[in-house]
Amino acid sequence: MKFYDVLTSGVVNIYQSKLRASLSILGILIGITSVLCMIAIGEGAEKIIADDLERLGGANHVRFSTRTATYRYGRRHATTERYTLADASAIEAECADVTGALPRNWRSRILVTSHKGGETRHATLEGTTADYALLMHWKLRDGRFLSENDIDNATQTCVLGTNVAIELFGDTSPLGQEVKIRYHWRQIPIRMRVVGVMSPKGRNFSITWGNLDDAICIPLTTYQQRITGIRYVERLNILAHV
Repeated sequence: MKFYDVLTSGVVNIYQSKLRASLSILGILIGITSVLCMIAIGEGAEKIIADDLERLGGANHVRFSTRTATYRYGRRHATTERYTLADASAIEAECADVTGALPRNWRSRILVTSHKGGETRHATLEGTTADYALLMHWKLRDGRFLSENDIDNATQTCVLGTNVAIELFGDTSPLGQEVKIRYHWRQIPIRMRVVGVMSPKGRNFSITWGNLDDAICIPLTTYQQRITGIRYVERLNILAHV
């Protein structure tokens, strides 16, 4: 059978069965569209995850969290092992492939006020070290970040995220100004001097509190000694080479 005869026969059959042909073509179009949509959604989700990981310091890191208790047979058993600053230093010194060990303690929904009347109740308090900005790939907009001296002496200094700076001080520069941080409603507010403001970082869907620009970074030792009384490290982020 010649190609012309095959083509003619196919066209005749399609013409004679218009409904069947239309449904077949519609099914093919829906199938192709569905595949293309799934590919696009997958690529978009992959990009979102990659961007989120980059905001948190990159994909090559592992987070360890302190477990204060374990449960066996329905009973709670307290644990005694705790991470410390010395553990972070030892990991950096002993592991050649580790680029940094970042200790972090944090709490969300902290009440923070300024002397100008500004207030925020959804700030996230980050107790960390001087390497935080470098390891998290977070640039400063104004001022400076926490120093080793701040960590060693548990100074009452802080660095504000962009959103917090705007909510507390508006268009006024917060550098050198004081803010009051209240960890819980019974606590006396702790005065902290602003030494820096971070560049905008944006939302992050990999973490529960969402927006990195709502963070307030303070020395980990200040967090432990003056804010919460928790003397151990709650989280330890280990970053490594590819």
